[in-house]
Formats: sequence, C-alpha cells, structure tokens
Amino acid sequence: MTLAEKMRRGALWLSASQILSRVTEFAFGVVLARLLAPEDFGLLVTVQVFTGVAGFFAAGGMAQALVQKTEVTKRDLQTVFTVQLLICSLIYLLFFSISPFFAEWYGRPIYHDLLRVSTISFLLRPFLLVPRALLQREMRFKANGLLQVCGLGISGTSSILLALHHHGVWSLVLGSLVGTACLIVPTCIVARWMPRPRLSLAGLGEIGAYGIKASLNDFVDYLRAQIPNFLVSATQGPAMVGLFNKAESLNSIPLQLISGSIYAPVFRALSQLQDNLEKSKYLYLKSLTLAVTYCLPVYVALWWLAEPFMRVVYGEKWVPSAEPLRILSLSGLFWIITNQSGALIAAQNRLGKELMINIQGVFLLFVAAAWGLPHGLKGVAYGMLAVGIIYSLRIVYLANATLGSGLSDVMRALWPPLVLNGALAGILYVTDLACRWAGYSDPLLYLLTMGGLGAFTYLVLFITVPFSGLMAEAARWKQILRLSRISSDPARSRI
Repeated sequence: MTLAEKMRRGALWLSASQILSRVTEFAFGVVLARLLAPEDFGLLVTVQVFTGVAGFFAAGGMAQALVQKTEVTKRDLQTVFTVQLLICSLIYLLFFSISPFFAEWYGRPIYHDLLRVSTISFLLRPFLLVPRALLQREMRFKANGLLQVCGLGISGTSSILLALHHHGVWSLVLGSLVGTACLIVPTCIVARWMPRPRLSLAGLGEIGAYGIKASLNDFVDYLRAQIPNFLVSATQGPAMVGLFNKAESLNSIPLQLISGSIYAPVFRALSQLQDNLEKSKYLYLKSLTLAVTYCLPVYVALWWLAEPFMRVVYGEKWVPSAEPLRILSLSGLFWIITNQSGALIAAQNRLGKELMINIQGVFLLFVAAAWGLPHGLKGVAYGMLAVGIIYSLRIVYLANATLGSGLSDVMRALWPPLVLNGALAGILYVTDLACRWAGYSDPLLYLLTMGGLGAFTYLVLFITVPFSGLMAEAARWKQILRLSRISSDPARSRI
C-alpha cells in the first residue's frame, strides 16, 4: 500500500475502534454515574491530578520516541522497557510512602489507601508501553484498537459489579486495575514482543533526548488540563469537581474520538516525511480540513444539546455540568486545529519551542481559572476558553513557521468546513426557535429533533455542495451510501 492508503486505512480503523471504545466507555460511564455519587468520581479525580503528573515522568515520552524514530532495534526496545520498569517502581514507592501525608493534607482518611492502591497501575505500565508503540509504528491500528476495546469492556464490567455491591470509589479504582492487568499478555502476543530487561546507554541516548522533550510537553500540557480540577477541588469540594470534570471529559470526547483518530497515522506519516517539507505541508493542511469537517459539527451541536443531553442521559443530579459544557464547546475548533498542528511539530522535532508555549499557557490558565472561581463552574469554563484560544493560535503559528506556510494557507484549508458548520449552526438556531414556539418541554424529544435534523442537514450539505478540498471526500461518501459511482485515480491518492 502507498503511504496515503496506509494513513487512510489506519485512520478508519482508529476511528472505528475509538468510536467503539467511546461508546463502550460512555455506556459504562452512564451506568456508573447512576450507581455512584458525584463525590465518588471527585475523590478519584483528585488522586488522578497527582498520579497523572507522575505518569508523564514515568512514560518519559519514550513511546512517542519509538514511533518517531526512523529505525528501531531490539536493543532499543529492551532498553526502553528496563528504564520504564525502574522509573515506575520508584514512583510507586514514592506514592506509597507519602500516602499518609496526602490523606492528612486533604483531611480525608480514605486517600491513604486510595493513593496506594490506584498507583499499582504504575507497576503494570512498562509491560504495555513497548508493544503498543510497536503496533503504532507498524500502523497496526486495528489490533491496537480491538485490544483497547477489550480492556475497556473488562474494566467497565468489573467496575459495575463492584458498584452494585456498594464499593463506591473503589469500584472505579479496582475495575481499572483489572482491565489493565488483563491486557498485558494479549498485547505482547499480538505485537510479537516479550519483555526482557537490558540496559544500553548507547541505545538510550537518541530515544531519551527526544523522549524527555516529548514528556515535558505532555507533562506541562497535563498540568494545564488539570489546573481547573485542582482549583475547584481545593476550594469547592469533591462534588463540584466531579461535576466540572464530567463537563470537561464529555467536551474532550469528540476531539479524542475523531481528531485523535486522524492524529496517530498523520504523526507516523509526517515522521516518515520529515525531510520533505512540501509533502508535509500538503499532508498537514489536508489533515486540518478533514479533522475540522468531521469533528466540529459535534461541538456546534453541543451548544444547544448540552442541557437536554445531561438531563436525559445522566439524570438531574448532573444537570449543573451542562452550562460549563456549553461554554467549553466553543473552544472545540481551536483544539482540533491544535491537535493536528501538534502532530506536525512532534514529527519535525520542534518540541523545545512547543514546550515554551505550553509553560506560558499553564501560567495563563492558572490566572484565568482562579479569576473565574468566584463565578462558579461557569467562570472557570470561560477562563479555560480564553486561554485555549490564545494557546491554539500560538501552536498553529509554530507549525506554519516550521513549514514556511502562512495564515492564508490555513484559512484555505479551513474555509470549506467552516462554511459547512456555519450552515449547521443556522439550521440548529432556527430549529431551536421553532421548538420553543411549539412548546417542546420534553428534553428527549428536543434532543432527538435537534440531533436528527442537524445530522441529516450536515450530511446533505456535505455530499451535495461542491466544496473545494472536500470533493474527493464527499465522493467517497456518495459511493459508500450508493448515491453515485466514482472512478478511482491511483495518482491522486499518492503522496
């Protein structure tokens, strides 16, 4: 297969597996949200703020380095596994030791055991990092996706069974550990890799240099994502952070599900083409067009559907999450663009520049979120929106400076999906007015009407209006829907 065919097939399998994973995760999440209280989720989120930080140091960016590296030897794989095992063991011992102080600081004895048990996951991570990186290098996204879905199924089922027996937050912690442990052997078998310790400083040099920069970027990016949770948890308690985290997690699903599925094959392809800036530019701009086309309509719809969605799916106790979810949905376009720009920056090894932007973004977000706290969850969400826009514009500028392209190139790539989504927003606005005039009071009926009409309208416009840059994609959908026959030109699919 050509590189373009590998990318398309990889993106399709990633999308399919991500959709199945998110549907599975979402279904289990709904059941658990009805069985557990917001405070249970808030307790776990508070722990994850700290364990998540350690997780980035544990990974060390080595998985990303294995994918980006032109050639990888067996010695490289064994060295990465050994270093990971040593680092993760030290991290677990650290959390085990500080758990009494952690519980005393928050004034909740449950954190003593919660921290010790949840961090067992660090001891399992090294056995999954290398085989998953191998599957991504080989663009075996189908196998990786199926394994991920199986892990989610095991984890979710275990959590529900424990929740039914009234184990509270322990349902979430133990279910996750069971799901991770059950994945180790099958993942190693599928990747055709067996864990063997071996330490080679010569093999660690290049991987470590790239990995440290990638890890620092991921760490700072994680800090930026967790600052609102930390501030809300410290000032307003577990219940409020549980509500805010639900809004954040739902807002991130379209980005992870759609744009994230495009990211992985694009990053691998851009890594292979890193010496050819012209082809990299074409691929980067094309990924922007497709990611915004498929992902942005979900964020447009969330502005109207957030409250009825929370009310129908999660229940009345989660309705306060709807308003921050609506506000955060306004940042969807900017995070989609940032995500694809990040793939280019990582492939071109401009991570040092990205790190400086990330650090500045953390300080900006801390100030903005702290400013918004007196206004409740709504104020924190507005602070995140403002900083997200500034951060996105800077990342896009860095990506285009790397390629020697400009804002006009980005706007040409974004114009077709922006017009499409503008039309969708107009249709939903008129439909909302009609629903209010008709006196729709049933949230389920409103949800089905707005969602169904919006999806149908967007699909019709997408496949019938000849937007430049989307004609080939629209033709593929016509073929899939048996609306027309298109002839394939092998030359047009090559990079």
